[in-house]
Amino acid sequence: MKKFYAIGEVSKIMGVSVQALRYYAKIKLLEPEYISPRTGYRYYTYDQFHFIDRIKYLQKFGFSLDEIRSILLRNDIDKLVTMLSKKKMDFQMQIEKLHDTIDMITWYHDYFITSKRENKRGRVKGELSYTSA
Repeated sequence: MKKFYAIGEVSKIMGVSVQALRYYAKIKLLEPEYISPRTGYRYYTYDQFHFIDRIKYLQKFGFSLDEIRSILLRNDIDKLVTMLSKKKMDFQMQIEKLHDTIDMITWYHDYFITSKRENKRGRVKGELSYTSA
């Protein structure tokens, strides 16, 4: 295993753009292990790959980079568990809202199909009134 990986290699291996890695360094989320004083090239270690994975999955869960920095730099598992529980509840609420929207769409869809059959011209007649169960 190599000691250092250039930023381009890390980008390809981890599926994170070079620009993102540079931005992570700028906001002090993930700084290269070594920057060559002669070339300015940024180098990362294999151990930092795990950190990049965490950044990626926390972003996927909807955390901002500021939140991620706070979570990872504190290294407080209790705080992380609390934040993950809250995110999970937020997503469950979003799912419930989406189910309600799907129910409403289904109701309107069925209403218009029935309305079209009853009114051969394909125009909407009467009042629409959806009530969720």
